[in-house]
Amino acid sequence: ALRQLSPGFVALAILGEPIGSALLAWAIYGERIGIWQTIGFVFLVAGIAVAARAEAQTGVTAPDERTDERTDERTSHHSGLEQGRREYPD
Repeated sequence: ALRQLSPGFVALAILGEPIGSALLAWAIYGERIGIWQTIGFVFLVAGIAVAARAEAQTGVTAPDERTDERTDERTSHHSGLEQGRREYPD
């Protein structure tokens, strides 16, 4: 997922996990979903939607697709690691 989405968006989207688990508990075990859980779910979904819209408008890219500001060249997030060498910023 990180190749197409920014790490920040993925971290925010993971917050939707409680919604899925609550819905599964309701469907499988007949658990009741209360009003406060429903309100919380609405806030979570709204936050994820706002983050998705902001990412789409700003054109945030995944780490592998970002450009190096110092050289203006496209760099790989894992540059040099495949060859066993590490590069540290100056």
